[in-house]
Amino acid sequence: MSTTHLESLLRMRFGFQEFRPGQREAIETLLSQGKLLCIHPTGRGKSLLYQLPSCLLDGLTVVISPLLALMRDQIDQLNRRFKIPAAAINTDQSEEENGAARFAALNGKIKILFLAPEQLDHVDRFHFLLSLPISLIVVDEAHCISTWGHDFRPSYRQISHLLSHVQSHNPHIKMLGLTATANSKVEEDIRKQLGGGAVVTLRDSIELQKMLTYSRQTGGCRMATLREALGDVHATHCGHCDACRPRVEPICENGTVAMKWLQDRSFPIPPVALHKVSAGVSLLDSKVRSPLFVRFMKERAVVSSYQEMDSELIDLLLRQFTTLIQDKTIGAIIPLPSTTWKARDSIVELLSCRFQIPILNALSWKDLPLKRQGELLNNDQRHHNVHQRMEVCFSAPPPRGCLILFDDYIGSGNTLKEAARAIRATKTISNQIIPFTIAAVKWHLGKPGFA
Repeated sequence: MSTTHLESLLRMRFGFQEFRPGQREAIETLLSQGKLLCIHPTGRGKSLLYQLPSCLLDGLTVVISPLLALMRDQIDQLNRRFKIPAAAINTDQSEEENGAARFAALNGKIKILFLAPEQLDHVDRFHFLLSLPISLIVVDEAHCISTWGHDFRPSYRQISHLLSHVQSHNPHIKMLGLTATANSKVEEDIRKQLGGGAVVTLRDSIELQKMLTYSRQTGGCRMATLREALGDVHATHCGHCDACRPRVEPICENGTVAMKWLQDRSFPIPPVALHKVSAGVSLLDSKVRSPLFVRFMKERAVVSSYQEMDSELIDLLLRQFTTLIQDKTIGAIIPLPSTTWKARDSIVELLSCRFQIPILNALSWKDLPLKRQGELLNNDQRHHNVHQRMEVCFSAPPPRGCLILFDDYIGSGNTLKEAARAIRATKTISNQIIPFTIAAVKWHLGKPGFA
């Protein structure tokens, strides 16, 4: 494949005038050598490394990725902007949507099929993949395939089985591993999973120097430094950052104003398309670790009444709930079942009385989860820990208006999704569902607890 042909395709199909650093070399290596592990930083355009080859290969490109939100964005961009037909199979879609994707793949209607790694745990889907005319398999976030990777997911171990089976059917199939982070031990483990000595590795070593330059504040304009790191050879000074316009006003010494702002702002809960859950709000976030967050997480299993809780937190709760329901008709508050949050009922009753909203204790565990979510190692395990275990019982149809799903905290979001699934499974409830939690936590990956 000539360089001229690749550049022509880049301009005509993708609308880019030139490749970013490392992209052309990676694509040429993949097409000529067949197996490539590409270790490039985030934002360097790794997606193009399979999008462009998919236009040149006869068969299907299968992309295994754990990032469902990014998967949706990629599919939208491929179909709408680049006119490359693409679809996905994952747990964030309905069975009808996944069935449509399987049909399209079997009938040659798409060029790229995105697949969540946990789909490989299902025997029928494994055999379905073997029946497809696959030309290229892409392992996105490839550090997950390694037992040494900081983001290890057991479902990723099924990938090596898929690769070996597919290669036995088609020895010429191409393989691409993509990651932004891999030390030498992780790199070697990924190479073994992808095929050992036949795998070519391309690593971008320039990025570290760019990061050091930025962190040391020695490279002039911050924006220009970042744009250069992302491959913009024509980056100019922005004229707005602190390097271009040095700070002249005094900095607040005690940080009181900043801390107050951090504690008062809310944190968005993203919507869930599968069960028609709207965007919601968390009051506190583990990444900020404000004193309110620390006290709440310590006391949630001990304090049994909102009157014993931090008055500052209760004030924040009432302010944010007022903002949440502004300009909305609220039908009811539905608390999620909990065996550890002692003040749950007391807080729900406070909200109900203050805002004159009925409480619907309609959700319960049909089968208790085997473990608490925080004891598990990754989000695959958390999904299976709660999936299909919750049930809903409404003595009467809920009032008209939004239903507030209320819980103490949200982590992976799987418990909230399970609650929404149980509600929608009744087939009679079309009310808008809005999640509202006291806190949001980010679980560790590979070990229990939150970061």
